[in-house]
Amino acid sequence: MAVDLMPDGGPALAGDVDGLRTLLADLSIEVMPHAAARIDSFADLLPPGTRVFIPYPPGSEPAEQESLASRLSNEGMVPVPHLVARSLTDRDVLSERLERLAGLGVRELLLIAGDVPRPHGRFASTVDILDTGLLEHWGFDRLRFAGHPEGLPTATPEAVTQALAVKRDYARSRQIRIGLVTQFAFSSVPILSWLRYVEEAAPEVDIRIGVPGPSSVRALLSFALQCGVGNSVRALRRRPWEVTRLARHWTPAEILGDLAAHVAEVRPANRPRIHIFSFGGFQRSVQWFDAVRQGRIQRDPEGNGFTVTSAPSDNSVDPGSNLGRH
Repeated sequence: MAVDLMPDGGPALAGDVDGLRTLLADLSIEVMPHAAARIDSFADLLPPGTRVFIPYPPGSEPAEQESLASRLSNEGMVPVPHLVARSLTDRDVLSERLERLAGLGVRELLLIAGDVPRPHGRFASTVDILDTGLLEHWGFDRLRFAGHPEGLPTATPEAVTQALAVKRDYARSRQIRIGLVTQFAFSSVPILSWLRYVEEAAPEVDIRIGVPGPSSVRALLSFALQCGVGNSVRALRRRPWEVTRLARHWTPAEILGDLAAHVAEVRPANRPRIHIFSFGGFQRSVQWFDAVRQGRIQRDPEGNGFTVTSAPSDNSVDPGSNLGRH
């Protein structure tokens, strides 16, 4: 096992092998339905009970999401479909979607507003869905919402805080669990700032920090383009120097090290977990994170992160290649 995480006299890599293993316990991941069709078996790649999130980008059909949710359940995974508020036309459509998902055994959802500029119907936000009472009617007992460490251009910090308070009140009044899953960032700085705020403001809320798996800059930029004017594009525009740093190869090693150090220092009662955006390849991402958990890492001599000593090559073609969106 090649590990040199805190060499004497040099800059300390944030975290250690045990800290990384703790951070990477109970990983979740997402996969698009079209990418899932090229994966022979999720059970061969993921531990039983892994949460697999199912995005719903513009142009999707409910049947695609529902079919994948059924398959994931049958393979021992926990499907977590995205429910996009602004894609729903009315209460009846929402109820029908929830009824079908509940019939497949789905009990957990990720609720997001959606990036479309105008709602297709009466639902402009996730709070509008909560207000219908249909989630509890159909038995959904764990709800997750999007977190944005770099902020939202369409909402003030005060509005975001108020929306979180509404969701917490909803959960308390119905005795269900809620959580936040973040959009990714290229640096741990905004993530840690956001994480400290949520840990103090809402310590009972489950947190999953979204990070990209290993990828080329080409895949990162493709993802950014598919996200339109989302946070990933704005992050690149604000940090043009990051493109040069990422051009060689992207891994989330530095971010994970900083997060592991935060958990070791703060020891929050509700430990954050990691959510993988696998747009560099589903199988490739799974193998990379498995290698980290097994301690097959060594210090990166060119940075403050680490490198994995055995992982798929940059040229490998993964059957589950995924350009998902959160």
